[in-house]
Formats: sequence, C-alpha cells, structure tokens
Amino acid sequence: MNGFENDFGFEFDQPNSPEIDAHDSLLNVQDLLSNFSFSKEWLNEALISCKNAEWSHAHCAVIFFHICYPETLNKLSRDGGKLTFIGNIHWQTK
Repeated sequence: MNGFENDFGFEFDQPNSPEIDAHDSLLNVQDLLSNFSFSKEWLNEALISCKNAEWSHAHCAVIFFHICYPETLNKLSRDGGKLTFIGNIHWQTK
C-alpha cells in the first residue's frame, strides 16, 4: 500500500492520475493551488474550502479532476495520515 492509499483508502491508476505539487517549505494555499490546470474555474471555491478547514498554508496539494470523493468519508481520520481531504470542488471548463 502506498502513502496516498493509506491516507484515503484507494489507489489511483495512470489514466485517472491527479496533478500533484509538493514543496519542502510551506506555501500559501492560494499560491500553491493557482499553478494547477483550470484553476481559474475552481480556485475561489477551493480557497473557501481551505479557509473552512482552517488551512492557510500547505506543503503539497493533490488535485483529481475526474473523481468525486465520497462526502461520507470526509470525516474519517486515518492515524498518521500526512494528507488531509479538504473537499469536492465542482467546476466545469468555460
């Protein structure tokens, strides 16, 4: 089992791989998320979700564009998990 699977309970395959951005130092979440594909379409909603989760800085972000993580699993805590699920952001390209 890999780290992501340990934290979230599923593994991803190449056709549905997420975009990932990781850094040794903490970054402001807006700066971190702004570099992802299509961020202009979903960034505001993502920043609201981060604020609600009390996340202003992060080392990394993992963005899946083709899945919707079950909301019932949002509150699950996996001991020792290094990643935290912030939320599903609904968006569409313009």
